[in-house]
Amino acid sequence: MRLKHILILSGIVALTFIAFFYFQKKHQRVDDFESFSFPAIKKISYHKNDIDSLSGDSAVISFILKNSVVKKFSFFDTSNCEYKSSPWIKADFNNDGYTDLLVTGDTEYGDYVFAIEDSMGCKYKTQFIQQVFTNCVISKVHTIDRYNAVFVNYFSPGDNDTVQYFWHTNIYVHEFDGFIEYNPTPTNYSIQKVEFSTTPCYGDCPVFDMTMDEHGNLDCQYKKFEYKGNWPDLKNFKLVTKHSDISQEEYLYLSRLLNYTDFTIYKSGSFDELSRGDFPVHTLKITYDKNRVKTLVFVPNFDLPQGFLKIRNLFLKKYYGIRKQD
Repeated sequence: MRLKHILILSGIVALTFIAFFYFQKKHQRVDDFESFSFPAIKKISYHKNDIDSLSGDSAVISFILKNSVVKKFSFFDTSNCEYKSSPWIKADFNNDGYTDLLVTGDTEYGDYVFAIEDSMGCKYKTQFIQQVFTNCVISKVHTIDRYNAVFVNYFSPGDNDTVQYFWHTNIYVHEFDGFIEYNPTPTNYSIQKVEFSTTPCYGDCPVFDMTMDEHGNLDCQYKKFEYKGNWPDLKNFKLVTKHSDISQEEYLYLSRLLNYTDFTIYKSGSFDELSRGDFPVHTLKITYDKNRVKTLVFVPNFDLPQGFLKIRNLFLKKYYGIRKQD
C-alpha cells in the first residue's frame, strides 16, 4: 500500500512539472526579437491561387500593381542595412485556406509593410499594416498561437527626441477583419457606452458626435456644412440630430475590439498640441465596468495603434450610413 501511494505521488509531481514547463514554453514572452525561438509558418493553404505561383521580385511587383490599390511600387534599397530579410513572404494570415502576400516597400501612399489578402478565393484585398520611415526594416512571419503573425522589426528614435536609435518590434495578427497589434491577454471589461467625436481639418473632414450604448442605441449629431466651391464653409452649417439602432452583433464587435486593444493602458494626447496639425482631432470616451470612464484624444496619423483606427473606421462607417439618408 505504501509503495502504491509513493508511485501515485511521484506521478502527480511528474505531471505537475510537465504542465509547468509546457505552460512556460507556450507562453514564452517575445521581448527579444533575435533570441526568441520561433516555430515555422503554418502550412494551411488548401486552395491554390495566383500568389502560390509567384517567383521572383519582378513577378511580385507585377502582381501588386495588378491586384492591389497600390499602383506605384518599388522594393527598398537595403544595400547599407546591417540586417536584411525577404521583402515579400507568402503565408495564410486570415486562416481561410488561401495564400496571402506580405510585402515591404515604397508606395504612392508612403513606405509600408502591407498585405495582399485573398479573401476566400473571391478577390484580393489590400491591408496596410504599418508605415515605416527607414529602408532597414525586417519583416518576418512566425506562428503564435493559431496565427501566422507578422513581426515588423525597425529602427526608431529613443525618448526625448535623442539622436540614438533603437530596434523596436511590433507584432500583428489577423483579427477584426484586418491586422491588429497582437495581445495574448485581452481584457474583459463590460462596455456600457462609447462616445466618439471629431473636429474639422483643413479639408473635407466630417464633424460629428456619436454615442453607442449597450442597449442598442445610436445617437448622432453632425454639422451639415454649406460649401464654397469644393470646400466646406466651417462658419455656415446646419446642426442635424439623428437616432438609430446598433445591432447586438455590432456592439459586441466594438466591445471585443476595445478589450483586445486594452484601451485602459493608453495615455491621452493633449488637445491643444494635437489640434495644431492638419489632422482632425478625435475624442474617444468609454464608459465601462459600473461607470468607470476613460477618455482618449488622438489624431489618425501613422503611429496610431490599429485597434483605434478600426474603432474610428467603425464610427465613420456608421456616420456615412446616416448621411446617406439625408
